[in-house]
Amino acid sequence: MRFLGILPRRFITHCLAIFFVGKICQAVADEPLPDLFQIKKVCQDTQGRHIEFTAKEVLDGRYPDAGVLLVSDGCKQKANGQINQWIKDDLAHWDQLANQACSAALGWVEKVPGTCQAGGPPPLCPVDHWEQRPWEAQDKWKEQKEKIRKERLKTMVAASCDCYLKELQAAYRSNQVRVVKPSSQGQSSSYRIPCKGDGDCPPGYSCQNEVCVPLAGNDQVQEKITKRIKNEIKQTGAPKSEPEALREQIEAEAMEKVKEEIRKEVIAQARETAIETMKIRVPDILKTMEAKVVVGTVAGILESTPTSLWKDSYKRHVREFYTYCNELVELNNELDSFYKGKPARAPDYIKADIARKRAALIDEASKLNNDYNGVVVEKELGACGCEGVFQFKHQLIMQSYAELLTLLPK
Repeated sequence: MRFLGILPRRFITHCLAIFFVGKICQAVADEPLPDLFQIKKVCQDTQGRHIEFTAKEVLDGRYPDAGVLLVSDGCKQKANGQINQWIKDDLAHWDQLANQACSAALGWVEKVPGTCQAGGPPPLCPVDHWEQRPWEAQDKWKEQKEKIRKERLKTMVAASCDCYLKELQAAYRSNQVRVVKPSSQGQSSSYRIPCKGDGDCPPGYSCQNEVCVPLAGNDQVQEKITKRIKNEIKQTGAPKSEPEALREQIEAEAMEKVKEEIRKEVIAQARETAIETMKIRVPDILKTMEAKVVVGTVAGILESTPTSLWKDSYKRHVREFYTYCNELVELNNELDSFYKGKPARAPDYIKADIARKRAALIDEASKLNNDYNGVVVEKELGACGCEGVFQFKHQLIMQSYAELLTLLPK
């Protein structure tokens, strides 16, 4: 048996000469991939018959598909780069891989897979690593390629999911509000709400040096507070000539009234923000659960696909979960409308509906957490799913739920 290699000259670099023509060596890191149809291997059996393989045929089935990944474009691009590197690594061992293809085509099977570095029986390999089993040679060769593909798929998924999770965590951290100290706490022209802790301040504020300070991004809020307090004092009709003690009492009462008004306004806005955030996060986690199921083969038989009982239940409950959240916000808005004198049902009916929906939402959250645990324990995301990403997005949904629950009456 003779193996003849046919290689384009431009791809032969820094190579070691061996008994047959051609050697593909380690490609330079920035070198583009060669045309795999132009790299060929010719096998010749003892009767002089020739069988030709291209590198495309030899290497097919050894690489995962980055298209199955549900990650960002940047992470998917890195995955494609890893696949290209694997192709270059395999081309660096072209002799061995091409010889294996020829050996399989000619009915040879390695006795202990992976022990022969030459890739074929004598004269390629001086050791008796091979035996003739033509009825299973092709299947054994394909099984070996499938094993390599699965190992690489596992590596690619782990790296891509880690890449995507880090991107999501960085984006989440960058969106978090940072507390800053005021630059003009001592200015007498600016009214400030006194406090002993953050619980004394309206939402959107932090207690700093015993005064409520707006969080970063709310720099204009303090100016509005001062204006509203001055307007409240003005409406009392108290002259500026009032005794200092009485005037301080009037200012304190005005501060307390404005503080309560701001609290209601900020809570109403926070409710809308929470439900809008939920509106984004629910479809986002559903996409994470739609990872393609890659089914391999064992001895030529298709492997079974993973079950999806918990995953299907999670999808159903997360949609119901969002519906309850949305209905609670709408009911609370209806209650606000009543207190503002706008058309609405009697508050007792609204509160009764809120209590029922709130209890249903808490029950739905419990079911959702139970489904989440089932998906993770049973590995229902499949070989291409990102468990860490799923966990992170589930935690964000639970965070939005907790925030929303604190903003709704019990």
